This record gives sequence, structure tokens and C-alpha cells, in this order.
Amino acid sequence: MIQQRIDMVWAREYPNQSPETPSKPSVHSATSAVRVPKFMQRTVPPANIETFSILLIHYTRRSDDDMVKYLIKCLGDARIR
Repeated sequence: MIQQRIDMVWAREYPNQSPETPSKPSVHSATSAVRVPKFMQRTVPPANIETFSILLIHYTRRSDDDMVKYLIKCLGDARIR
């Protein structure tokens, strides 16, 4: 959902790709070899502020400071203030 939001914002801000266009941020890590089940390989709607709020509460309760920092970085990439 977060990647869908970033893609939507990126397409809106940079409709015409050019060589000087900055590279698009990605939440997917290319090094992880996690197998995703077939039923989970579907399109999802873009994330909104509620999605980020739920994730922030979840990571805060788990005291996962690294993921909170990463979520805040993704929040900036998604252009949600």
C-alpha cells in the first residue's frame, strides 16, 4: 500500500520522465528473497494517513524504533504531512 502511494505521488509530480528526474523511492528491498504466496500477489489501494497511523501505533507499541524511523521516512516519500 505504501509503495502504491509513493508511485501515485511520483506519477503526479513527475508525469514526464526525463534524465534529470530524481530516482523514485522504493520500500521494497531488492536483497530480501521472501516468497510471497499467490493469493497475496494482487493490486492494493494506495495508503492514506490512516494506514500510516495504524503502522505507527503498531511499531510504537512494539518499541521498534528502527521501523518508526523508516515509516517516517516513507511518510515523507509519500508526501503526507
